[in-house]
Amino acid sequence: MAGASIALAAGGSILSGIAAKRSADATASSYGYQSQIAGMNAQLQLQNRDWALQAGGTAAVQYGMKARADAGNIKVGQAASGISLDSDSSVNVRDSQKMITEMDTNTINTDTARKAYGFEVASATASAQSEMYSKASSDAKSGGNLAMMASLLSGSGSVASKWTEAKSVGALGGKTNDPAQIGLFIGGNDRAPTWVTG
Repeated sequence: MAGASIALAAGGSILSGIAAKRSADATASSYGYQSQIAGMNAQLQLQNRDWALQAGGTAAVQYGMKARADAGNIKVGQAASGISLDSDSSVNVRDSQKMITEMDTNTINTDTARKAYGFEVASATASAQSEMYSKASSDAKSGGNLAMMASLLSGSGSVASKWTEAKSVGALGGKTNDPAQIGLFIGGNDRAPTWVTG
């Protein structure tokens, strides 16, 4: 009976340690996966930034070409209507169109820069998340190893205690005539003592 109690304590301690390690390994794997996803998101955000800059540059070029065509049409229209191209009103119209073109081009460039910056911030955030998940994965692995060792050490102490107690009452070889000691070991404090006769 004493040998079974010791074996159960040892087996329970080993199984508990293995379960703690496997649980920690599963948690570490989950964090590792999340770290990889966050890392990929960081790269995608940088790719989005590059595409936004390219699209914004193209939009600014296209708008500039259209604005120059509009400026040419204004000048042709003024000349065709017989208005002097050097008159104050003709010059003012063309200057106004040029000023609007510059403002619109600046707006396109500002919007492009704002979008690109947003993608850079999103990339930095995803990179930080990736690092955080990577650290959590490493901590989970370490924690699992510690939990397993703690379980094994605790179980070793329990086994040693049961071994010592069993040996002191003669349950591991030899007999004792003190039924109270035997009752405490075999039955426990909450059960009736088990009497052993010599």
